[in-house]
Amino acid sequence: MRWICATALPARIIIYPLKILRAAGAWLLLWAVFMIALTPGFSWACACGCGVYEVGTASLFPQGGGGTVWFEYDFMNQYLDWHATHVISAGANADKVLRTHFLTLGAQYMFDRKWGVMLELPYWYRYFKTADSGQPKGFNFSSIGDLRIAGMYTGLSEDMSTGLLAGVKVPSGWWTYPHADRDTQIGSGSTDLLLGAYQ
Repeated sequence: MRWICATALPARIIIYPLKILRAAGAWLLLWAVFMIALTPGFSWACACGCGVYEVGTASLFPQGGGGTVWFEYDFMNQYLDWHATHVISAGANADKVLRTHFLTLGAQYMFDRKWGVMLELPYWYRYFKTADSGQPKGFNFSSIGDLRIAGMYTGLSEDMSTGLLAGVKVPSGWWTYPHADRDTQIGSGSTDLLLGAYQ
């Protein structure tokens, strides 16, 4: 009898937790949708297809001295016109579609547990459809984006998960493409100071 109970027990342990996990997953999904609905302002995208994907993950936190190299791919498809939280008529805007593939090659080198340097080189491939000249026309263009170089200080916490960033963004991206407005160009055309913190 003990062997029969031993073989039957795992079947019960597997079946019931799966039902519980499915129910818990449904409630978790419902809760997440509810929380996102309460905070629509945090999920608004920028109008120009800028770098809204600058989000760190635990895998990018430095673990100690040495180097790290990474590659990131993101995609943004903008085809609706918005005013605040409402979709508005497309007739009010000559820009119809803006699709961008963001490819970013990055590297960081930590000299020790506190000090390091980071470099990000983006490449953007963009499709832009506009009716500026009357008839809608589509244009494909691509370029290296604006290079970012920053120094890092990670000595604010013992596990190096909290730090400060300071650096510059240089105007290496193409910002004079003839068929795009200034806000839809790949590059900014300006040198900017970068200041940031992460936790």
